[in-house]
Amino acid sequence: MNLIENFLDHEQASEIFNTVMSRDFPWYWNDHIVIHEKNLSQMVHIIYFNDKINSNIFPLANSIITEFQKKVDVKIVGIDRIKINLIHQLHHTTEWVEDLKHTDSDLDDRISLIYYVLDSDGDTTFYDDLGNITHKVTPVHNNLIWFKSNTLHRSSIPVINKIRIVINFVLQIEQDTL
Repeated sequence: MNLIENFLDHEQASEIFNTVMSRDFPWYWNDHIVIHEKNLSQMVHIIYFNDKINSNIFPLANSIITEFQKKVDVKIVGIDRIKINLIHQLHHTTEWVEDLKHTDSDLDDRISLIYYVLDSDGDTTFYDDLGNITHKVTPVHNNLIWFKSNTLHRSSIPVINKIRIVINFVLQIEQDTL
């Protein structure tokens, strides 16, 4: 897991924040966060999926990819998915949150980026192959984390803040660039 603080310049970060936080921004209800069996839902905005641009804010999301390639020596050769997740404060149990552990892809040539749109609680937690916690990252506005998509991780539900908003990318990289 790699962290880049203050990832975008102030103008770009503000544009993303203002766009996503706008009253007119379209959010869609998703009846699950990771698994269907639990009573955990979220709002989403699909930007790119199934080889198709699904949102007019794709250029904003793509600017994150462009900036990432400038800062990290990784060659992006494809996009699997870009989506924005908004998790509200929800009544939940510790067991439910533990069930949110997942990988974004099983493919070895995929990386995931998580761009934090705003400050919040609701850490992103990473695990080793034995299920032990290796890192926790608290959402901080304009920070970005990236990691191999086959890394076991999970989000957390905010308890103090009303919402947690991230932009999640799953990207294909040129083989052997990590």
